[in-house]
Amino acid sequence: MLTVSAWAQAAGSPGDDEVNDLERGGTPPRLLHAEAVSYPDDASLARTRHTCVISVVVGRDGKLRSAKLENTRPSPFDESALESVQSATFSPATRDGQAVGARTQVWVEFRGDGQPALPSIDPGPGFVRPRAKVSPIPEYTTEARKQGIQGNVLLSFVVTEDGAVSDILVLRHLGGGLDDQAVKTVQQWRFDPATVDGEAVPYRIKAAMSFNFR
Repeated sequence: MLTVSAWAQAAGSPGDDEVNDLERGGTPPRLLHAEAVSYPDDASLARTRHTCVISVVVGRDGKLRSAKLENTRPSPFDESALESVQSATFSPATRDGQAVGARTQVWVEFRGDGQPALPSIDPGPGFVRPRAKVSPIPEYTTEARKQGIQGNVLLSFVVTEDGAVSDILVLRHLGGGLDDQAVKTVQQWRFDPATVDGEAVPYRIKAAMSFNFR
């Protein structure tokens, strides 16, 4: 009998030579210093609340490899928030006592008080994780069944502000077409999105789909 299961948690990083997968333990990168981000020079925005979520990859040497805005809804805050994170300094992630490259998210929260926003790795106490509300399970492929392939496909993806799925990465692979099946299935998942103080925000999570015969 085939069993398919799924779980989700905050995402660490995809596993390859440069960016390690930390789901088995480890310490994510730390933000050491970033310039505060002022509100745009527009009086009408001074009371606007908005959170920019930026995905970063920090190398094993602590240097920033990439920074990408995850928000799908453009805002007047995006450019200055991204510039601040791009010039920030980090310490690398560690795993088994060794520095490794890793992915994490940086939050730049404009609180609606006109005060500069300070980038942070911590989304703060007002953060609520996304919750799956539609999560179909994948079908087992004929090829994988013939080869007797079993195991887990581990995925990392962003849950957008609309509760859809984007930017899917395969962190742990299986053969027999099961990787593709897992990706196609998770593209159909829908969520109540993550929120910060009630505002919907993008958030990267992991999901493992387990293919096993019993």
